[in-house]
Amino acid sequence: MASIPPAPHSPRPGYCHYDDAAASYDGHFTRPVDEWEDARLAELLRPVVDGRIVLDLGCGTGWVADHLEPRDYTGVDCSGPMLAELASKHPAARTVKAEVGAEAWVRALPYRRYPVITATWSLEYLGDLDILLSVCARLCVPGGVLALHGSLPRGHHRAHFSVRAAPYRPLSPRLVRRASDRALLPRPRAAGTGALPDTWTRLGHRAWTAALAAPAGRHYAALWTWRLPS
Repeated sequence: MASIPPAPHSPRPGYCHYDDAAASYDGHFTRPVDEWEDARLAELLRPVVDGRIVLDLGCGTGWVADHLEPRDYTGVDCSGPMLAELASKHPAARTVKAEVGAEAWVRALPYRRYPVITATWSLEYLGDLDILLSVCARLCVPGGVLALHGSLPRGHHRAHFSVRAAPYRPLSPRLVRRASDRALLPRPRAAGTGALPDTWTRLGHRAWTAALAAPAGRHYAALWTWRLPS
């Protein structure tokens, strides 16, 4: 399958590249907070993803393929070792090594358009949001769904080990709505996916479930969903 070289990737000094963490990456997310967030995000995405053809941006080791049941899955990531981990778990998955937002990255995709486009824990890393949403709107079929997930300005707790991708920019609701309007998309629906501080990570699943009662502004991550007109 055709692919394009990734754009230059320069993590800040003191942090290792995702390439270096790929083999052990999944093992970092086994805390109660991670289990709660995985269950919460899977619950939100299952009606959109299961049984559908899915394009997953910034896919890493394949969270979507791990937790959901797409009929046909294509994961895009700039890290070859992360994609290798994905392929080892899901041999039927399509993988594309490309930097989302780099020049001509769309040409590497196996299909021209998709019913569902996702991103999980990666929206803040996928480049200029105005451009990203405009491109996604063109890649999505009429009546299709964009379901893009990432960190809000309260903080990115998942980077509790020393891996960073650059650039990193948490996305406020106002910024997402503004970019959505500029891309001529319908207004997105937002759902919070994390509400307790990292220092409380030893709490059990019941405590994290209770955190759903927190006001939307107190969450530190969100899933943004757009359904395109038919």
